[in-house]
Amino acid sequence: MMSPAAFPRRVLFTVTGLTPQIVTETVYALAVRQTPAFVPTQLLVMTTSDGANRVRLTLQGSEPGWLARLCKDYALPPIGFAADDLRVLRDAGGGALADIRTGADNEAAANAIIETIRTLTADPGCALHVSLAGGRKTLGFFAAYALSLYGRPQDRLSHVLVSPEFESSTDFYYPTPYHQVIYTRDRTPLDTRDAVVELADIPFVRMRDGLPEALRAGQASYGQAVAAVQDRLRPAALVIDLRQGRVMAGGQAVSLRPLSLAFYTWIARNALAGRRIDKTAKQNPARDMAQARAFLAEYGGLVDLAEHATIHATMRDGLQYEFFSQNRSKLNRVLRRAIEDAAAAGPYLVQQFGRRARGEYGLALPSEAISIIEA
Repeated sequence: MMSPAAFPRRVLFTVTGLTPQIVTETVYALAVRQTPAFVPTQLLVMTTSDGANRVRLTLQGSEPGWLARLCKDYALPPIGFAADDLRVLRDAGGGALADIRTGADNEAAANAIIETIRTLTADPGCALHVSLAGGRKTLGFFAAYALSLYGRPQDRLSHVLVSPEFESSTDFYYPTPYHQVIYTRDRTPLDTRDAVVELADIPFVRMRDGLPEALRAGQASYGQAVAAVQDRLRPAALVIDLRQGRVMAGGQAVSLRPLSLAFYTWIARNALAGRRIDKTAKQNPARDMAQARAFLAEYGGLVDLAEHATIHATMRDGLQYEFFSQNRSKLNRVLRRAIEDAAAAGPYLVQQFGRRARGEYGLALPSEAISIIEA
């Protein structure tokens, strides 16, 4: 795997509060202390309106211009930090948030953070580094969880650690390579050259592959993304609802035409009984007639007499392999389309077991995972 430092676009994402220092501290730890150096090509800071004002005055401007100073002191290339890279959190009505006080504020902040990280991770040429330092704890949690949902192998999560005596000083932004005196709140003098800033790398579980493609490619709320992962983590369960004419598979409601529904129900009843369907291209009159009777019994309960008679006429010689194969393929296509993720869809598909010559078909689900709601 390519190192995050080798990606052409390298983004540092932070959620800050009233301490813009964490941005320069993290850049220092990544670009100066770390090997190989991860020099961001872009900073993206999400904060409240009060926090944004502090970032503008201390980091983005030319005076005191702490970000530009850091780059100059350590001969770093310019780091992109445009006006629209500083993003103010907004409430549900679009108003700028001065603080996160209510549940609605939390929800709006979570949605903004997850959408930002989803968009950044959609770029294959980007390596994303998310810092948990600064801001309210809930915002740090949302950032970390969003990265867990959407993060890829090249993405990283960290927290910056600063010497305690320097951490309490509002004048400290990063360790300088030269002598510079600042003061703590109790007026104790410190030399910024003596500060120790380290990065604590935080391992995280990457759940991106468990998200439906629609949520990876399109906008989703924080709650929708969490719910999608929860659906994927639940044990597989199949519910065939003959009253509603649909099945629940992989957390998805799938409507089926009567023919497919009857076919699936017939397969499922055999699975519930611990049996598989014996079906080969070679004709077996007794077997084929028994299968036709069982299938027609399912189908007859779902359609009117005329439709039932039409299918019944095609089965004078029993349920043939061609009919079985076509309906199996059609059913599996519908299920794959509805469930999207191939691994998640697998247990619900009508599968072939054993050697091809044996022609045994059924479901990989255990019987306790299958239920049928009768019409």
